[in-house]
Amino acid sequence: MTGVPILAGVLCLVLVAACATPDPVPERRPARLPRAESTMPSADGEPDPGDRVVAEVGEQKIRESDIGEFVIRYLRDRANEALTHLIDATILEREAREKGIAVPPDLLRAEVTRQLAERERAVTAQFGADVTLEVYLRDRYGITPVEHREDLSALVRTRMLRDRVIRFSRMRKERVRVRDAVFADGEVAARAAVSAREGADLRTLAGELGRGSEVSPALARGDFTPAALGAAAFGLSQGEVSDPVAVDDLFHVLRLISREPAREGSWESLSAEVEAGIKSRPIEQWEYTLWAREMREKHRARVLR
Repeated sequence: MTGVPILAGVLCLVLVAACATPDPVPERRPARLPRAESTMPSADGEPDPGDRVVAEVGEQKIRESDIGEFVIRYLRDRANEALTHLIDATILEREAREKGIAVPPDLLRAEVTRQLAERERAVTAQFGADVTLEVYLRDRYGITPVEHREDLSALVRTRMLRDRVIRFSRMRKERVRVRDAVFADGEVAARAAVSAREGADLRTLAGELGRGSEVSPALARGDFTPAALGAAAFGLSQGEVSDPVAVDDLFHVLRLISREPAREGSWESLSAEVEAGIKSRPIEQWEYTLWAREMREKHRARVLR
């Protein structure tokens, strides 16, 4: 829709790189750090074994907690990205357990193998045939291919679990697709609605008299912002045209294109359909954004400043 009016206000959410974009590249993280005994005292005065010493400058110790404090203070974008990933990964695991959703092991192995092969080719293309992925990982990050595969598997699983949780959740809600024609003047919008009911093409009317129109994806009632748009959309019969709905300084006239009923059933009964749907149409950004907004409210997720 022009300016995505139905989703107005949704995209202000902080998006998770692991959930909305391709999987983060594990090679970018710091190398695995050698274990060393911490000298940071705990509450009882003893060194805290959970806060490892990761470097030394003379007698001064640098600990894992120092890295976290530095990133939070000076690399805020990266810290927010990591925090958002952790929040969403926690929510994903909760939702998956609650609904019995799992990633097919064979699909996970195949995707990890595919990504490893791509990274092997990328390293060779950049550094030459003598530099394998194993050499690259060892020399630059101090990790083995086995450790790298474990890290990559965890990230890929999170992304694949996200896809299945989101698509399964959406299938269980009634959804509608509407044409949303946007007008700057309320009286013009009202006349356009009357003309559309009399057989005029709403898209043409929006092009001639308004600011254009687009067909929405399949949206649940709670996906519409503001709620008045959802109430208007779900109150329509097939092909019916709504009265103008005022949103800020614009007026929306909706025509119902299609209605998809809520699906009932367990993950076991719907998983084959979900898998086929993901294969034919991968999860899109707007689906993740809407899911994240809803789930953060459901699980009372909040960032403490």
